[in-house]
Amino acid sequence: MVQLLRRVRHDYGNHLQVIMSYIDLGRHEMAKKYIVSVAEQAASERALFEQAPPQVALYLYNQMLAARDLGIILEYNEIKTDSIDPLLLNGQPGQALKDLSKKLAKFGDDEDYATVTLSIYQEGNSCRLVFTSKYLPESPYESRVTA
Repeated sequence: MVQLLRRVRHDYGNHLQVIMSYIDLGRHEMAKKYIVSVAEQAASERALFEQAPPQVALYLYNQMLAARDLGIILEYNEIKTDSIDPLLLNGQPGQALKDLSKKLAKFGDDEDYATVTLSIYQEGNSCRLVFTSKYLPESPYESRVTA
């Protein structure tokens, strides 16, 4: 938990530095655009914590941060599971994202990250993961993991 908090604080410190740099350079519209993108990201994160049980939300939040390290913005659509066991035992969705990162089509020069949306559905003792993205040649991509 402490490591997660350090990461979040570090990320927000970086966001503040970017905003200050835009302001110092007189690029106020860019600063405003960046602030809007950070606010949208925070709203997406808040939605994750509102729709999933705390343990699931925390695990998926960590996975979202790990996806950024792969150059992927991971957004969650539907989270219909109350257990992380199948995900945790199989290193998911992280492992699937590592595999998918090799298949992602080249994204535009104005984009730093590819966006991938994930829905998770619990089906008995397994979970079905459905990834969608305009950058994936085979979208939606489905994977199933079992506890």
